[in-house]
Amino acid sequence: PLAGNLDATDPVWIALQPVFRLAGALSVIWEMGAPLFFSRHAHWWGIFGVLMHLGIAAGMSLGIFSWGVLSLYPVVMWPFLCGLFDRLDRRLGVDVA
Repeated sequence: PLAGNLDATDPVWIALQPVFRLAGALSVIWEMGAPLFFSRHAHWWGIFGVLMHLGIAAGMSLGIFSWGVLSLYPVVMWPFLCGLFDRLDRRLGVDVA
């Protein structure tokens, strides 16, 4: 209630309550999956995190929070991104010497 700016009694929000519960459960599951960061599945953890924080940025007024967290994902996903860029270069026929 201290940070909320929506009327919880509005019928629109009451109808969307199952969506909010699902989104909350998925974010708790994602947060508990943080040890995946230390595994070969880190890129999947990062992709879901990027999507989640983009959703937070679009749907909530939390200032710079989402953008600050999003700025860290390239560091977390660097090995995956390098491999992705290499595959893209090969597919486009770019010769990186």
